[in-house]
Amino acid sequence: MLQPDDLVFFKLDQRTGQRLDHIGMYMGHDSDGHLIFVSSREEVNGPTIGDNGGTSRLDGNGYHAATLRSAKRLQVF
Repeated sequence: MLQPDDLVFFKLDQRTGQRLDHIGMYMGHDSDGHLIFVSSREEVNGPTIGDNGGTSRLDGNGYHAATLRSAKRLQVF
């Protein structure tokens, strides 16, 4: 079960072989109850919760939901 601050890993570019090529941080649920994340982007104006023509949702059948491959919780001691 995802928790806020978990890292989420994506395979966006099929040209990179088996390598995961994008990372984000899970933020929790949005006001509509969807699982959302924040991630980096190629533009210089910083991280985003929406890109690629849509929102950064991890559920449903959208772009990011389809390319999500893994999640990892970091333990801080």
